[in-house]
Amino acid sequence: MRVPSDGSLFLAGAFRALISLGPILLVTTSCNVSRISGTYVAHDADGAGMLQLTQTDNGQLNGAFTLIQLKPEGNVTSNQIPIIGVVNADQLTLSVRSGFLQFLGAGSIAGTIRGNTIQLQTVDSKGNVTPLILVRGTPDGFKAYVDQLKSKGRLC
Repeated sequence: MRVPSDGSLFLAGAFRALISLGPILLVTTSCNVSRISGTYVAHDADGAGMLQLTQTDNGQLNGAFTLIQLKPEGNVTSNQIPIIGVVNADQLTLSVRSGFLQFLGAGSIAGTIRGNTIQLQTVDSKGNVTPLILVRGTPDGFKAYVDQLKSKGRLC
């Protein structure tokens, strides 16, 4: 995975880390913490990611992670995976909700929530830790990033 000098995360690597870890959990505590339901967006020159979450009264999370990638050969690809998780204080944990992705491996993605930002920690096969930083946004904002990627490549 590469992290550009401006601190943004190479989203394709982050998505591969999400998939390779299989079960992923998001945890934050509900002790005087506002609900985290909403849309969170990350983007860089090669991709855009959107995490949409709904939090229930007992701290459970349901949602989906969508990734749009611009491949080196110019193809634009998309992936979406359903997510479940829990929240406890400012700590997060996510897991894949269904499908064959659950069987790709064991592990979790832990993270934190601070204000309008979710920071997930991904770990690659060599033990390198890379943050995936998502900021509260809107589906329309995500679409604008996707449109920029589409203008650079061709949709597959």
